[in-house]
Amino acid sequence: MCRRRILGRALLLAVAFILAASAPPSLAARRPSAASTPPPTLQKSDRLARAAAAIDAERKRLMIPGLSLAIVENDQIVLARGFGVRSLETMEPVDSGTVFPIGSCTKAFTAMAAIISQDQGKLSLDDPPRRHLRWFRLQDFEADALVTIRDMLSHRVGLRAYADLAAEPGVLTRQEYLKAATGAKPVARLREEFQYSNAMVVAAGEIVGRVQNTTWEGAIERLIFRPLGMNRSTTTLVDLTRMPNHATGYDDPGHSGRWKAASPPASMNSLAPAGAIAASASDMTRWMRFLLNEGTLDGTRVASAAGVRQAMTPHMPINKTLSYGLGWALYEWNGHRVVEHNGGSSGISAVVSLMPERRAGFVILMNASSNSINAIGHAGKILWPILLVEAARGAVGPVVPSRSPASAGTSSQVSADSAAVDTVGLPAADDLIAKMIAAVGGERNLRRRVSLDLRCRRRYLNQGVDAERRILSQAPDRLETVERWTAAGRPIGTVRTYCDGHSAGQETTFGQDEVYSGEPLLEAKRDAAFAGLLDARRAFARIAVRGRIHRGEDDLLDVAATPTEGRPETWLVSERTFLIVEWRRGSTTELREDFRNVDGWVLPFRTVVKDELGESEVTVREVRFDRPVPETAFIAHQPAARNGAR
Repeated sequence: MCRRRILGRALLLAVAFILAASAPPSLAARRPSAASTPPPTLQKSDRLARAAAAIDAERKRLMIPGLSLAIVENDQIVLARGFGVRSLETMEPVDSGTVFPIGSCTKAFTAMAAIISQDQGKLSLDDPPRRHLRWFRLQDFEADALVTIRDMLSHRVGLRAYADLAAEPGVLTRQEYLKAATGAKPVARLREEFQYSNAMVVAAGEIVGRVQNTTWEGAIERLIFRPLGMNRSTTTLVDLTRMPNHATGYDDPGHSGRWKAASPPASMNSLAPAGAIAASASDMTRWMRFLLNEGTLDGTRVASAAGVRQAMTPHMPINKTLSYGLGWALYEWNGHRVVEHNGGSSGISAVVSLMPERRAGFVILMNASSNSINAIGHAGKILWPILLVEAARGAVGPVVPSRSPASAGTSSQVSADSAAVDTVGLPAADDLIAKMIAAVGGERNLRRRVSLDLRCRRRYLNQGVDAERRILSQAPDRLETVERWTAAGRPIGTVRTYCDGHSAGQETTFGQDEVYSGEPLLEAKRDAAFAGLLDARRAFARIAVRGRIHRGEDDLLDVAATPTEGRPETWLVSERTFLIVEWRRGSTTELREDFRNVDGWVLPFRTVVKDELGESEVTVREVRFDRPVPETAFIAHQPAARNGAR
């Protein structure tokens, strides 16, 4: 992940779970068998050489600076080596001892620390979290009453996936972040839907630290790193740069091979139990051997066999072919059960994959942002056929569960209300636009104003974040939006977007700045049109009324507005008022209501936005026309934003 547009657009996924697209395998549910057949040993050197060459070829194809690969079979390290460089500045090579952040592969460590704590009798995975964190509260009454640590580690609590906005600026303590996240509106009932929640894993990590009378960091060191001899591992990315032979992370937002050094996200301190571990590939072989030996390493038992099997048992289906255990994704390759997790963020990508029945596994660590290698199932498609000397039988690998419809709002899209659509007696587009202009105040009223200043409140309902929002617009095509965020009762950051009619971008107080280009710039300029409907024919190459939707007491006209460049829009226009009551572009939908006439302009005073950040509610508090506009409005303020730096 890289630079990202926040207001109404995509946000960094600080510790992401990335899935590869493919045809479905069978759902994994079998336990490891002690009598399972080991991987073939004939021509082992040839197999390992082919495996190494295949991964390095993929690294070169993707222009990834450096990568470390390690493979274990039958409790032996059969390959551990590096490819490429750990730093583009020094050109020092990667080796098996190079330390990389492992991102969300950390979640399996947090889950195992909870399992070991259960082995010790200090907690039960079926404990309610409030038994250990008295301040823990979920907004949903039923979920709050019934939720367990097991639910939290298997992403089935119902909080929105990737709802980490409160952590993003890196201001809140871990407890403050959790109070904001747990107080957010859920998107599903408890145990009914997989929703990948960093917050719930963080809360589980805090519980582990509490019952061990230490921090999460201390618990991981005591329960896992020390017993397994993982001496080249850390739970604090701040310590990474102090370690000799560590990898520098790189980001390539344009996918052009022009890598830029990327620091770990500011949010990582708050999200640590979900994504802050860094380790070498050699250390990760000890972790894999421990898991494949069901809790023992070099004759020492560290966790119960039953506990390790619990972690690798499906707890929550993701889709028909993929499920989630406790810190692990589970699927089948060629009928073999695969236990896998990945991690990815700015400058970070990793994947750990285990095949328990064959007592085999591999880890890949990279100093680049997420890419196809660390997508769930992708590296396995490359390596398992080589390591098992077994051709794939048909299409295997997990299927992507859709997060948001990429085609939403396209001109060919049939409305979500298509079952109730008719096409009889539709108005001509020009006639409809004329009525829409009259409905919002008429051309004379729209043209006599030169600026508009809106003061609003925005509530990110699924994120636990509130914002004071100011929207400043000036004719003909200049726009500035500033949001000042608060969470857990504290100011956490400011996000500003701007457009001066020619250039546009985003500036934040937490380093996520960007100068827009391409489609984002086109859309920013279109959005900045002061009286947009008056310029509709100029802004859109084609406007078509596609149908009439019968919804309640009102009929809505389904209008497709297709620009020459950029994504098309869908407008649902009330046939009673001729106001746009629903607007869609891409995965963003705005539901507009509570329209009021303010000095001749008709504006929605309440808008519900549904986008990559979930559901938010914008309420207008004050409307001002034709006030003096600051000279610094609409232009870039920060040098970093002007040159496109992060």
